[in-house]
Amino acid sequence: MNHSIYSADRATHLKILFVALVMASVSVLGLLIGSSKPPDSERSIVLKAGRSITVASTNAVIAR
Repeated sequence: MNHSIYSADRATHLKILFVALVMASVSVLGLLIGSSKPPDSERSIVLKAGRSITVASTNAVIAR
């Protein structure tokens, strides 16, 4: 195996290309398999509005 990309022969370039294609394929398959699984909890959390409150920096009573 050649240690410089400039002096590499055809076989070395083909090895690099093969490894790159295999790794790209593995990455794409991993993304496809990972995205096809449904989320763990399909229920979403719903927050309902409760009683309204007023926040003030003084101790004055606010009447509505």
